[in-house]
Amino acid sequence: MKKTFLICLALLSIMMILSAPAAMASSPDVGDMVKFVPYQFTATSSKVVVEGYFVNMNTNYAVKDFKNFVMKVYEDGDLLLSADFGTLSSFTINPLQMKKFTFTYNCKNGHDMKLGTYPASDRDYCVITMNFTSSER
Repeated sequence: MKKTFLICLALLSIMMILSAPAAMASSPDVGDMVKFVPYQFTATSSKVVVEGYFVNMNTNYAVKDFKNFVMKVYEDGDLLLSADFGTLSSFTINPLQMKKFTFTYNCKNGHDMKLGTYPASDRDYCVITMNFTSSER
């Protein structure tokens, strides 16, 4: 009986140890909670202007001083645009707030987007990568 109890206790301990990294990996970090949502595109033959909002979904952290900022624009999983915008340091996005922003993609070799001004659809989305500063509020 004592041996069975010790085996069960050992198995329970091993299960808890193995599940701990998975539990920690499932909670997003501060950067995972910052998105850029496009709402309008203006495309000419040599450039595309993407207007949208940065959204900070963090409840306790403000974000600012984006460095090495890269944004890719997709439609239905197909890459449409990609550019490195360097440093964006002129604003802070407080917790649960948005900030309107405009990006211009210079497309010297053209692009596959339709020409004109039109709203972004639910099929359009942006993926951003960057370094940033955050502060708890």
